[in-house]
Amino acid sequence: QRRLCCLRSNAEESAVCQYTVEGDGGSDETQWHSFLHAHRLLPLLPLLSQHEIRSLHAFDNLSSWDVLKFQAEDEEMRNQIDELKALQEERREELLQRLSEDKPFLDQHLAFLSHFKIEAGTEAVLMRGELEACLKDRAAPTNVHFAQMLHAPIFLDSEDLSDLGELQARVRQSHNLVLLLSPRVLERPWVLIEIVTALDADIPILPVQLVKPGAEFVYPDEAFYERLRNGDLIDDRGQALLDEQDIGPATIEAALRQVFRKIAVPYSPHRNEGIRKAELAQLVKQFRMKSPGGEDGDALVKYMNSVVAEDQIPSSVGHARTEAPAVPPSRPVQASTSFSRTSSDLLRGSNGVLSGWLKSNEQPPTDGASSNA
Repeated sequence: QRRLCCLRSNAEESAVCQYTVEGDGGSDETQWHSFLHAHRLLPLLPLLSQHEIRSLHAFDNLSSWDVLKFQAEDEEMRNQIDELKALQEERREELLQRLSEDKPFLDQHLAFLSHFKIEAGTEAVLMRGELEACLKDRAAPTNVHFAQMLHAPIFLDSEDLSDLGELQARVRQSHNLVLLLSPRVLERPWVLIEIVTALDADIPILPVQLVKPGAEFVYPDEAFYERLRNGDLIDDRGQALLDEQDIGPATIEAALRQVFRKIAVPYSPHRNEGIRKAELAQLVKQFRMKSPGGEDGDALVKYMNSVVAEDQIPSSVGHARTEAPAVPPSRPVQASTSFSRTSSDLLRGSNGVLSGWLKSNEQPPTDGASSNA
């Protein structure tokens, strides 16, 4: 076996050298092969390829280390897997160290909370505090831990900004916009401007249904859009503000139809802390990040913007899209202390949320693991 391994390693080394010279030197696969070659870990290539690890991006998101060691042929290969795992940790720490000194990145926000203050101001303050607590809670999904380095991870307009341009700049500095759905939130011109600004900047908008008595949000239907087009939805002062930004009814309608293609995550401010924590866990799994610019920022985007790691969800729960059908749902998905398969599937999603690669040291749950919310 060792002789065969040696022959295979020599053959792979020759192939990598030839590929690097003759092929595209900048391709993901070439860089991955060169990385393994530089660290004398080419014998791991066949095993890693079986797990679809064919690029540095896939390597940085690798978390199934115990599975790899179980499949290793001998002790020498298991030691090489340990070396590879240590290299992953080094790459992560080096990248985060560079970003910790990048002021433009540090001034960004993981999420911007868009809301109607009269209807949801208290709930927005509560949500901000609990989201920030999630970033520090080691038991929470670690795909948001990187945001601890940001100066203001969750932005809430608590200063009543009167400069619309400054508020729009805050939206553009955010990686996600969380829209708190209260009865009249879509009649507020500032909220509509925030939504349009986020979509123009390619920032994901995540609707959150506030679950509280007497404050049920009604999803837009054709009658709603008819009122919008006829100018019967927004008052004259609000319409003047929208006109100043050159935002017409057609733009607003297109933006809202796009927003409500997603299933709303519930948030129940009047229920117990455990339920609220479970609801917010579903929200943070949908967070993505846009590029903060620069080589380091682009690298972080590659590392973070991948599907939720399997070690965050019991293996009995399947995959599902976050997007709903074109027709908006009549009500949000309700949360419970123990998520059903249907609600978990709808809420977890797999379209580019922050990666769980930071969780590489944790053990993946077994098939019998509890799905405690």
